[in-house]
Amino acid sequence: MVKRASIKGRGKALLFEEAAKSIKEEHPLLTKEPFYKVSVCLSEKENEFLDLLGKKAKLTGGNKIPKNMIIRGFVKAFMDVKLNVDGLKKDDDKILFERVRRFIKKN
Repeated sequence: MVKRASIKGRGKALLFEEAAKSIKEEHPLLTKEPFYKVSVCLSEKENEFLDLLGKKAKLTGGNKIPKNMIIRGFVKAFMDVKLNVDGLKKDDDKILFERVRRFIKKN
């Protein structure tokens, strides 16, 4: 049996220190800015769309993409564009949808 190094007061931390360093260097979610948990209300149709989009990646040779990754991708894409949200009110989701659709078709 391999004897592990021990330093008083460090316990298991010493054993897993190197593994933790390599995970932080390799895993993109651990090296980027912190995430915030946000609840999003979606219709059944919208939820199914995200689910099928994630599964499509797996069926085409990749991995299943989680819904939060898809939503983050959409948000990041719209952070770089000038989407007109002037004058929108809380209940104007249909107007926002039409503006987004027009923007996508125009570009």
